[in-house]
Amino acid sequence: MDRLDNPQVFYIAGTDKTAPSCIDTAHDFGDGVLRSFYKRQTREEMASERGADILVTDLEAFTAMKEESYKSEPQRIDQSDFFNALECLPPMRWGNHLGLETFRFSEFLSGRITTIYAREPSGACWKFNDVATLSHEMVRDKIAAASEKAATPA
Repeated sequence: MDRLDNPQVFYIAGTDKTAPSCIDTAHDFGDGVLRSFYKRQTREEMASERGADILVTDLEAFTAMKEESYKSEPQRIDQSDFFNALECLPPMRWGNHLGLETFRFSEFLSGRITTIYAREPSGACWKFNDVATLSHEMVRDKIAAASEKAATPA
């Protein structure tokens, strides 16, 4: 039985350099075999056509996997990079919060993932990819951890 609230999907796993890729929703058309909606292919048929292992999960789990693949750790950037991003598109949630000037890039990478920029009172600037709704407290904590890590000799 198909679940409309959180359907099953066929997908190809991501790699270190690529995000997982959704192929199609998975449906049982009455014969007990999961098939793709558009081409009515089985996992095996899709695997043969694409030359890749085809996996099945629910849409929520796939979305979480994909979002996780786009997230990154904060990286130091030049102030010019910070201001170029700030002036490129209208920023989202721009302001001073908890001692940091922060904004989110209004162009998203995938789903809810965008680039978040922060500037410390010292002028140190950072960027990282995460969900656009990440709280200001979490942004501050990520930047503080990255700043501490950068200050610690290897």
